[in-house]
Amino acid sequence: MLVEKINPSGYIAISSNANDTGLRAVTVTVTSPTGKTTTAQVYRSNVGGTQQPISTDATFVTWVGCTLKLGTNTPSTTGVSLSNHAEDQ
Repeated sequence: MLVEKINPSGYIAISSNANDTGLRAVTVTVTSPTGKTTTAQVYRSNVGGTQQPISTDATFVTWVGCTLKLGTNTPSTTGVSLSNHAEDQ
């Protein structure tokens, strides 16, 4: 997992000593046993999108999980609730 400070005007990473805008990009990369790599990225803000009044339709991710099944074994599910703020790494 990688957490980076982001410049909101261009959605590009900024250095750790740059002016903090409160916006973070959280990137998670997983690799399957066969070597296939999958990456997911989300943006989080220190003002919290779900804490602000919503004037239009919106979707928020509040939980991320996965289900794994090997052969005929019972599937195993795990996940995590997402906090509203990303922490610096």
